[in-house]
Amino acid sequence: MNNWLTFNEPHTFSCLSYGTGILAPGRCSPGLKCPDPNGNSIKEPYLVGHNILLAHAETVHLYNRFHRVNI
Repeated sequence: MNNWLTFNEPHTFSCLSYGTGILAPGRCSPGLKCPDPNGNSIKEPYLVGHNILLAHAETVHLYNRFHRVNI
């Protein structure tokens, strides 16, 4: 397979999902209005963003290793 995808708008995904809880899974800190107020709105968006960047870097590495044509 020569197709690969990366993440679209990782900042939006991490902040709105784990910071404010607007998007799924809807986590936020206690005291804020969201579906799951058992999270940590200060720490979790950074953890999610970090893992998104690691996954993207691994995808780019694999693409370059197996599919990129050397010019």
